Amino acid sequence: MPKVNEVSNVDVVVYVLALLGGVEKTVYSEDVAARCYEVAPSRFSWQLPKYRQKGWPDKYIVRAGLEDAKKEKHGALVVGAYCPRVLGAGYAIVPVAHCGDCRRVRLQKGARLRG
Repeated sequence: MPKVNEVSNVDVVVYVLALLGGVEKTVYSEDVAARCYEVAPSRFSWQLPKYRQKGWPDKYIVRAGLEDAKKEKHGALVVGAYCPRVLGAGYAIVPVAHCGDCRRVRLQKGARLRG
């Protein structure tokens, strides 16, 4: 379990989902993955060096974060599903979660994400 001041992948994924408009609409996981990679490339990139050097985001890590964010133990902050064949599939923030001060404070305290 992360320490209180640590920023988890779930925190980053929810933050990015909000940046991409996830409060008003569903957002595709690919869009979340691309932005998460921009925010924290070492966390959201492929692990094998031959793919890591290509600069590709690892969509699986983001999808796991999105699915974890749906769970009660993480605050049930997100709704939605990964279903690429269904038009309109994607993830959105649960309205009350948008006011999640705890996560916002951890991100605003300047936690180092890049590296």
